[in-house]
Amino acid sequence: MRPQLFIISTSRLILRAPSQSDVDSCVARWTDDRVMEHMGGPRNPDDLRAAFIESLKPEHQCDDQWWTIVAAASDQPIGDIGLIQKTVDGKSETELVYILDHDQWGQGFASEAASALLQHAYSAGGYARIVSLIHENHIASQRVAIKAGMSCHKKTVRPGEGEDGRVMLVFVSERSAG
Repeated sequence: MRPQLFIISTSRLILRAPSQSDVDSCVARWTDDRVMEHMGGPRNPDDLRAAFIESLKPEHQCDDQWWTIVAAASDQPIGDIGLIQKTVDGKSETELVYILDHDQWGQGFASEAASALLQHAYSAGGYARIVSLIHENHIASQRVAIKAGMSCHKKTVRPGEGEDGRVMLVFVSERSAG
């Protein structure tokens, strides 16, 4: 059974569990060339739609947690953010992943959502360490991670992409003691 996701709110955003009504905006986002430029390129829309619908089923078994980012002012979905399980350099890690519609870039929404989710992950989720793998040329996403309190620790080759994989920067955030 999928873990229950808490609603996380900031002054401008609501992070909530994905729903059937988010399918079209999610597919549009994950198939947009601009949005996916540094994330392995756009996904196949039919495969993505099927996977997204499958993930909404109550019996879906997955350790990954995804929230839909909703603009509070318009009540419209503008992005996705999640904590996913990934192996990085042979070590099991929890990765913070964020993606916004291109027309929402440059407004601080990604930093705000990432900060809120990290705070929730440490205070209520029991996480001790969270990483973000960010393409070395994706300066805007690096800034998001830094504003959210993460720091760059090293470079790695993106998992699953073999010898010709892309070089990624590993940003890390750790729960502070106390």
